[in-house]
Amino acid sequence: MKITLFFATIFALASALPASAAPLQARQSHQSGGEEHVVIFDSAHPIPLRVHDILQSLSLSVGHPDVTHVYNNSVFRGFSASMKSHCLDLLQSTPGIAVVEKSVQVASTARPSSARPERRDSALAAGSTAVNYRQNAPWGLQRISSASSVSGDASRLDYTYSYQSNALGAGADIYVIDTGIYTAHSVFGGRARMGWSYEPDSSDEDGHGTHVAGTAAGSVFGVASAANIIGVKALAGDGSGLSSNVIAGIDWVVQQHDARMGQAGFVGSVMSMSLESSSPVPSINQAITAATQAGIHSCVAAGNSATD
Repeated sequence: MKITLFFATIFALASALPASAAPLQARQSHQSGGEEHVVIFDSAHPIPLRVHDILQSLSLSVGHPDVTHVYNNSVFRGFSASMKSHCLDLLQSTPGIAVVEKSVQVASTARPSSARPERRDSALAAGSTAVNYRQNAPWGLQRISSASSVSGDASRLDYTYSYQSNALGAGADIYVIDTGIYTAHSVFGGRARMGWSYEPDSSDEDGHGTHVAGTAAGSVFGVASAANIIGVKALAGDGSGLSSNVIAGIDWVVQQHDARMGQAGFVGSVMSMSLESSSPVPSINQAITAATQAGIHSCVAAGNSATD
């Protein structure tokens, strides 16, 4: 009789509990139809979060159609997924989550115009002790390799590129996160390849990625004309794309850099991001900071819009 009364009492108490006492996961289960958001974990959290566990708490999984990317490298973790407010609220209140941010549009920076100032000083090369010279170089190469003023017709190839080492980037990997690269172009001399693309088509339909790769390592206009060039396609044929794709590209670059460490002849990695956005993107900034901490040299555009 006492046992029966005990269970009856427990049942009555349970029935009287408010709806808010239901299991958290049941209340916060994922519903399709939300907007894509980027989630970055706090790498300094005492108890590192696992992507699988966080997705599971949202009734999601790596293979779920609403999960677009999983970021899981040596310096940052997270994911991007289409989610509604109930999932976002849960993530915002979860310890160890650093960023929960709506995916935003980014774009390749504007191509350089033919007009150039007649005279510019290069602060980058102040104190340079370069002893090697390449004649018939473009204005830009003399501009970055000389502390003295540069003058003349910027459209001519009658400038001098001075540099310290004839290696010119040999053994370095330059990852161009952009619209892709036309790897068969003659100026790359077989040093360029596509490494990752957010979509099955990895070709450069826009041309901006190829332009950036040529500036970085092409044989005519390139700064480091002996470096390896790896295309990371995060932008579409119109030069625009989502921040979630850019971060996925950075995630891939970090993994490739880690795999290259210690290999014979490898001297380092450079990550080129000639991108712009209407305002700062914290998730991208955090991913770049993490990649830099991994030992990757990150080169980013200043915006090309005459603003800070």
